[in-house]
Amino acid sequence: MRTYLAVLVLAAALAGCRPDVAAQDARDRETPAFRRALEREQVGDADGAIRAYEAALLDSPRLASAHLQLALLLQDCRKDYMGAIYHYRQYEAFRPDSEKHATIQARIRLAEQLLATQLLDRGDVAVARDQQRLAAEITRLNQLLSTMTAEKAALVEERDALKREAAEQKAEALRLRRLVDRLQLPGGSDAGRERSSLPRLDPSVLAAPPPRTAPRASDSPAVAPVPAAAPTPHASEVPPAPPATAEPPPPRAAEPPPAAPRTYVVQPGDSLWSVAERHYGDAQQWKRIRDANRDRIDPDGRLRAGQVLAIP
Repeated sequence: MRTYLAVLVLAAALAGCRPDVAAQDARDRETPAFRRALEREQVGDADGAIRAYEAALLDSPRLASAHLQLALLLQDCRKDYMGAIYHYRQYEAFRPDSEKHATIQARIRLAEQLLATQLLDRGDVAVARDQQRLAAEITRLNQLLSTMTAEKAALVEERDALKREAAEQKAEALRLRRLVDRLQLPGGSDAGRERSSLPRLDPSVLAAPPPRTAPRASDSPAVAPVPAAAPTPHASEVPPAPPATAEPPPPRAAEPPPAAPRTYVVQPGDSLWSVAERHYGDAQQWKRIRDANRDRIDPDGRLRAGQVLAIP
């Protein structure tokens, strides 16, 4: 009952939304995946509706209305306040100008209070910290996914522009080739006709060298007298050369000892992403740590507190 009241409140807020936000929400509700999930929700199958909304978001992560409906079901039916807060914030990210902002913020505050009470009742503060860290990591990954999606769109646009430019250059090269072919024909153009009307030169005239004439006496250069060669000294008169002394080779520099590998003791809540970001400043380097510690970590990549990892 509380879920339907929340839906009515949000529907009333939707009536006052700006036309663009209302139109976007209406388009979301017309998608087949959203309609299947809404049908399950209307017949009272909350678990089936949750699964249907999650499946719709796997296919279309930017389906903002599905985020909102899923957040309502998670908060009111399943008591999954962490998941509800996440999907509320996803809707706010995709619909920042919605007039449901005040209502959603109130529900987020209520979910945070209920989550704190739930965690205190369980007495598991470490789980709360892990969930908060996981939520922050999910938010960061979503932001990274949005950035990569924008970069992909820019690369696709640049690729299409390069294809168009290559097609234009190919057409221009074909046009110039046809123009050159017409110019090379005897009667293809005025320039070709003018060139064909010129007298042709005999190739033998171009290849024959000019006749050589005998040099005149006045043209020959004066020959300078050759000086007499100095007498070669006798072998006994040549002083012996001093013996060459070999210089000792420079001493080789001592090679530095290999650096000792770094190690790291896994703390509660650590993951390969967080360890890579701690040591390399880039979480994308987690594969290096995984490859260097294949015999120490689980096949699924999970870490256990107290493990000693080698940091390459």
